[in-house]
Amino acid sequence: MEDFQEKDNQSKENQELFRHICGDIIGHDPPCLQ
Repeated sequence: MEDFQEKDNQSKENQELFRHICGDIIGHDPPCLQ
């Protein structure tokens, strides 16, 4: 159960990081997330 929670948090961080990088490249809300 704890491993699942930790994995879920990790996935969330990765998604935020990806959004930040994608936003920097495109210059606004990244369409690649849709």
